[in-house]
Amino acid sequence: MKTKMIVATRHGLKRFERINDYWEERNHALTGHEITALAIREGISLAGTTDGVYLSQDAGESWELDSEGIQTPHVRCVAIHPQDSRTLFAGTEPANIYSRQIESGRWQRSEEVAKFRDENDWYMPYSPNPGCVRGFAFYNQRIYAAVEVGGLLVSEDDGDTWALAPGSSGNPRKDAEKGQIHPDVHSVVSHPASEDLVFAPTGGGFYLSEDGGKTWSLKYEAYCRAVWVDPLDASHMVLGPADGVGRGGRIEYTTDGGESW
Repeated sequence: MKTKMIVATRHGLKRFERINDYWEERNHALTGHEITALAIREGISLAGTTDGVYLSQDAGESWELDSEGIQTPHVRCVAIHPQDSRTLFAGTEPANIYSRQIESGRWQRSEEVAKFRDENDWYMPYSPNPGCVRGFAFYNQRIYAAVEVGGLLVSEDDGDTWALAPGSSGNPRKDAEKGQIHPDVHSVVSHPASEDLVFAPTGGGFYLSEDGGKTWSLKYEAYCRAVWVDPLDASHMVLGPADGVGRGGRIEYTTDGGESW
């Protein structure tokens, strides 16, 4: 069996194939587009760019612009629902969440997210835009969405409606109180062991919730960008912390749920 890999770059997609011990570049796609996000599942491929969403229904052989209904085309993250590969999601800058069924042909914007964004004055430290949606995590009908800088959102109905997670104030200029999550959420991860087990690297540390985002524990105090959580053992994690933006980046791991690194 041939092993294949698709790499997202600032100048399009590159496809590689492993031949013996080497990766050989095979072809390109979406040349000239800055690829910001990529999701692939069951023959469906979704690419986010700074100028919209592109869709492939033939495993990446051909692509078409698929942005009808998206009013903010700077895409920050894309996702394909793990239980239904015909359901697609996109998070953008400024902070909006869009979703659609492939059969519908048009993306729908979440009005709740836009309302939270405007009411709480979400922002970004390096852009004039009011925040961005950086990532999604799924567990059956529950979906989490990470917002920089704004907090954590949750949907209990497959993304039809959204609310702030109970442990997220939604106020980007207010320090997190005890039991709350820092508002600068960089990514979010759920776990197959429980719909209530959720992990979030933030600008103020790495947080863990065991009750679906109602309360949070700070497990690592530093600027944190990303985390990998072992799907077979939630106590085993690999974290990407740093001393600050662009300095002191490192990789650390834990096997005891974040008690030691």
